[in-house]
Order: sequence, then C-alpha cells, then structure tokens
Amino acid sequence: MAPSLLSRRFTSYVSVRMVTVVSVVVVLLLVLEGTSGGKLFTVNNLGGALSTSAEVGFIAIGVTMLMIGGEFDLSVGQSFVAAAMTFAALFQPLGIAPALLISVALGAGIGFLNGLITLAFGIPSFITTLGTYYGIAGVVLMITGGSPVSIAVVPRSFHLFSGGIAGSQVQWQVVWWFGFAAIAAFVLHKSAFGNHVFAVGGSRQAAGNTGVRVNWTKMALFMICGATAAFSGVVLFALYGDVEASAGSGLQLQAIAAAVIGGTALFGGVGTIYGGVLGSFFLGVIDTGLVLSGASTTYYEFFVGIVLIGAVVLQVKMEGFSTVTKRLGLNLASLVERRNLPAAGGAERSRARGEGPLPQGADRVPSARLTGVGGDEEPPAAEHAPVEGVLGGDGQAVLAPAAGALPGKTVAPVLELRHVTMKFGPVVAVDDVSFSISGGEILALLGDNGAGKSTIVKIVSGVYRPTSGELYFDGRRVAFRSSKAARKSGISTVYQDLALVGTMNVWRNFFLGAELRKRSVLDTTRMRWETARALTEIGLANLSSVDQGVGTLSGGEGQALSIGRAVYFEKKLLLLDEPTAALSVKETDNVFEYTRRAAASGVAVLVIMHNTQQALEISNRVVVMRHGRIAGEFSRAAGNFPSQETVNAMISGVI
Repeated sequence: MAPSLLSRRFTSYVSVRMVTVVSVVVVLLLVLEGTSGGKLFTVNNLGGALSTSAEVGFIAIGVTMLMIGGEFDLSVGQSFVAAAMTFAALFQPLGIAPALLISVALGAGIGFLNGLITLAFGIPSFITTLGTYYGIAGVVLMITGGSPVSIAVVPRSFHLFSGGIAGSQVQWQVVWWFGFAAIAAFVLHKSAFGNHVFAVGGSRQAAGNTGVRVNWTKMALFMICGATAAFSGVVLFALYGDVEASAGSGLQLQAIAAAVIGGTALFGGVGTIYGGVLGSFFLGVIDTGLVLSGASTTYYEFFVGIVLIGAVVLQVKMEGFSTVTKRLGLNLASLVERRNLPAAGGAERSRARGEGPLPQGADRVPSARLTGVGGDEEPPAAEHAPVEGVLGGDGQAVLAPAAGALPGKTVAPVLELRHVTMKFGPVVAVDDVSFSISGGEILALLGDNGAGKSTIVKIVSGVYRPTSGELYFDGRRVAFRSSKAARKSGISTVYQDLALVGTMNVWRNFFLGAELRKRSVLDTTRMRWETARALTEIGLANLSSVDQGVGTLSGGEGQALSIGRAVYFEKKLLLLDEPTAALSVKETDNVFEYTRRAAASGVAVLVIMHNTQQALEISNRVVVMRHGRIAGEFSRAAGNFPSQETVNAMISGVI
C-alpha cells in the first residue's frame, strides 16, 4: 500500500473517533463474554448476532448518511412499520416486486415529506420527524386497530429476503444488508453527491457558497433514509410473516446509536457507512451477549443508552487528539513519499510535495492548468497575456491587453454595475450603485459596516438578485440565479467565511462543487494531484498534504486555499471579501502576493477591506461607499488616488 493511502486511512479524523469508541465497546463485549461463560464468541452465536443486526443495520445506513448531512430522522421506526404493513397488504394481489416497489416508495415519500417540512419552514429535523413519527403511528393504529398484520404461511419466495444461503450460516438478509451498505459507501465516498453530503453536513453555508445544491442534497438524504427503513420493514415481514404496530418502537434510537458508535458525528460532516455497519453489529452482539449471560432483555436499552452517551463523550474528548494525530501522521507520510519519489529538480520536486505516485502516463509538470470539471481537455487560450507583476513602482496597474486588442484601445470592463439597488423589506442595503472593473485591475471597495460592500459581492456572485438595476459581465447583461451559475460564467468568490468546510480535507474542499469525474466516479487521484500542484504554484508549500483537514489550517493557510481555489477555477473575475481579516502581518503579505499574481494573469479583482491602509497598498482603484451609496471613486491612472486620511474621512461622513 502506498504511503499516501496508508496515511489517509490510518490518520483519518473518522478513524480516530471510531477506533476510540469501538475499543470501549470491545471491552464491554469481553465482559459479556466472561459473564456468558465463554459462549458469546462462537461462530453460531456471532452469526446469529449478525442476522439480528440486519434489522437495525438497514435503517442505520440511511440514518448514517442523513446524520453526515447534518439532519436527523426519528420517524424511521414508523416508516419501517408502515412499509411492512403495506407490503403485507399488496404482495398477494399485485405480486412481490410491485408490492416491494410501492412499499419502498412509501418510505421514500415519508422522507420527502420530512424534508419538505424541514427545509421549507426551517424547522429542526428533530422536531419535524418527531411529529411525523407520532402522526404515522396514529394512522397505523386507526387502520389496524392495534392488531398485528400476519399471514398463515410464509411463501417460499420470501426466502430471497429472509432465508439462509444453502450450506452456510449466512442469511440472505445479511447479504442484502451488506450489499446496500457497499452501494451506500461507494456513493458516499466515490461520487460528487457523496462529497456534497459531507459538505452540507460540515457547513451548509460554505457548501451553498461553492454552488452545492444544499436543499436538493438534504431532500435526497431524507428520501434515502425513509427508503432504507421501508426495505428493512419488508425484510422483517418476509422473515416472520407478521408485523405489529409497535414493531418499530425504539428502532430510530438504535440506528442513531449504531451510527454514533461507528464514528458518525451528531452535528454532521463526519462519518462512514462501514462505521454504521460495525455499530449495528456491536448492538446485535450486545443483545446476544445479554441473553447468553442470563440477564434480562430489559437491560439491553440500558446498555445501549450507556454506550451512546459514552460514545459521544469520547468523541468530543478525542477531537483535539484527532487533530494532532492527523497532522503528525501526514507529516511523517509526506517525508516517506518524498523519499520514494523519483529524482526531480526544482519545480518538479515542489509540485510533487505531499503527493503519492502520479497517475500512470501523467507528466510531472502538466502543460496547462485545468479549468473544467472533468475530462482531459486543455484549457482555452487565456483572455489576457501574463505580465511581470501587477503594480508598477508607483502602484500603477500594468494591464495586459485582451487577445486581439489593438494598441491604444480601451479594454472593455469585465464587470459593470448600472444603478444597482438592493432592498431587504424597508431596509435599503445598496442604493443606485454604478461602477466597473476591467481585467488586470485590483479595485478596493471600502466602507464602514453596513455600507453595502458584502451585499454587492453577493449580488455579483449570484447569492442575491438585485431589486433593481443591471449587471453586465463580459459585455453581456446577466442575472445569475445562483452562485453556481456565476461560478460557471467565470466569477470566483472568496467569502469572508472562506466557504471552507472544516470537517473535510484540503483536496475535497478545493474541488467542492466542481468535482473531477472519471466515468461518473470521482477521480480522486487527479483531484489530489491538481490540488497539490495549484497550491504549490501560489506558494502554499508548507502544507503537510492535501489530505490534511481544513480544520487544522491556520487563518492564512485557509485564505491561501480559498484564493488558490478561486484562481484555479476563475476565468475573468475574482471577488475577495475581507481576505486579510484576523491574519498576521506575514499571512497578510502572502495573501497580497496571491492577489497580485491573480491580477497579473489578467484577472479582474474586486476586494473588500476594512483596513484602509492595506486596501490602498494593494489596489489601483478605490470605490468608497457610505450607507449603501457611492461616496467617491478614485484611480491611480487618473492621478486622483486618495490618502488614507481622505478615505477615512469619507467613510465617517466628515467629507
């Protein structure tokens, strides 16, 4: 196994959490083994525990994915019962396959209802699904009168779900469980949708700012959760031939416990499917161990509660240790990787920093930067020729003419705002604002809090649609419906909150919302390589690895990652909202350098800063705003560039 792969798996944040909790559970199982007289750890008993675990295990798959996405579903127990009863009523008149599809669709429909209520009204999913739990329970009781639904003889065709595989101890329900888990794990870790699941759970706002369809992703998770619970209900009915209205009681809490034992964070963004499977199996073994030890089955809930509380406490306590371990492990792995890389000079060695072997046939130094989100196409010709530096000795911008531009002709603006107004109810955040910016310029937008600066950035980046006025981008009038649409058009934004998900690693953040694919599967090798190359090119060479968690980065490193990502995907315009906030002097200088490099490549840069001195240092044009309106516009080229005192006086309203 390559060192990079070993470091990723052994030092992953999830692994440390999961291994810690699992170690405690193993100790508990050893105690049960002793009290049962050595009967627990036998092939037959463990096989029985595995079959028992499948019931909760099916539900835990959907619950784990939903929890990673930052939501809960307490109604899965009733989805389980409703689907089982629906299947019982329909399999004879319609056949098994149609009855199964309708039952699973019912579960997905309940999930859709949960998601719709939660997302449309902003209600916590805990409350929404608690309400649907009781609502569905009431409907089931009204229909059945509290009586169980059963059949006299279980058809042989049901054995496909509940029977055993000939000549083995393995039950078909376990095969179905593991099959579903494998598919879910593949989707979660190898697809763009899975990457978005981790993102919306780690930071909904950051995911939305990068173009991820947050509500769509969460809605899909609710439906998946309901569908897996429904399938589990069908398997239960196929196994026993009957189902009671109370059969789903407590299953939702067991599924949550299984997910948490397996390392899934209660607040989203962290978890694995195999961890949920392992947690479900542990619960089954605990149940079996209590029976073998002669303890009452009523102790099962007690043990599950203790394990759940202990798991959460241990995960919180291990969080800091996980971060330290991850940094250490990746540093050591990087040293080993560099030692194993072929000899390379200067640029080649820096590009390979922190990376494992490159894809077969790939050059060490690619001929051009990738700009798409998939395939191997070369990027289109640059709109602006690169120039040496962005500011001359007097701070004057040195602009590179667009391809084919005639000498002496004015370069058309990349962005132009015409009489833009933005109202939030009676509050006017932006009032009749007009300005433009061309390629190669760095325009500083200055003003006090509430001046409307960030609102303008969000209007340009597609987060807000202006109440009135017009936006022109690259000579065309535009009305972006989302940040994703703006990004596709060539606008990259570094928000004040950086739009980074702290629970994800560097390369997943770098390509979030623009994942590279190979036949619909994430091309993880290429994304890791491209991330390392791009960050090295902007001078961020001190990262241990692209597998390092973003939560372990310093403020300056986070800003560099955001700017590097924006520059990598940009085409014409880069928006920076407070890029030096809370940074040290050295980190601020680095951010300035990254910004100048972006402008030097012909990109138009719009930057928002509260620090007037820094803004005047980096920019060649300044727009001062006050109370949502433009108070003044200045340019070095026009010879009216202001002093710091003048700008501060305008911001305060003195002049």
